[in-house]
Amino acid sequence: MRETAAAMGQPAARGRFVHVYLNGLYWGLYNLAERPSAPFLAGIHGGKSADYDSRNSDKVLGGDTNAWGRLFAIVNAGVTNAAIWQQVSGLLDVTNFADYMLLNYYGANADWDHASNWYAGRRRDPPGQYQFLVWDGERTLEQVTDDRMDFDDDQSPSRLFQKLKTAGEFRSLFAARVRRHCLGDGVLT
Repeated sequence: MRETAAAMGQPAARGRFVHVYLNGLYWGLYNLAERPSAPFLAGIHGGKSADYDSRNSDKVLGGDTNAWGRLFAIVNAGVTNAAIWQQVSGLLDVTNFADYMLLNYYGANADWDHASNWYAGRRRDPPGQYQFLVWDGERTLEQVTDDRMDFDDDQSPSRLFQKLKTAGEFRSLFAARVRRHCLGDGVLT
């Protein structure tokens, strides 16, 4: 999932498989990976890690929850006009979010609620937009009939999607990202 997000042009933690031995005892094959938290974001976007709001699902890793709270207050009230859409797109990298959601829906992610298995972060100074980063996506592509499109959990990516899909601007953007990644020689073909 992380490699596919990177192929889609989105920031993604890198990883590699390693064999782990402790005191000569083989413990198995592990995926050694970067954590896409504030230091990771600072490494790709510049600045210091202290300049970033960073979360691992419902856990705040750095910064504060002020912009996060504003974003959810806005979307939970409803994205009903262009002015509200502008507020949302000032707080959320909507292209990154559309790709993030497309990838998770494509894989029918089965382990992905408000409290687990995703990262989000934004530069706080100067103010930036939240970006979502794939994490812990091994519960994907399990059954061909799996469908997670209706899942909705407050304070999570799925809630943002359920609220944003009511906005024509987001539906148009999401459709464009589906065409880009799922047709022709797109990453998800």
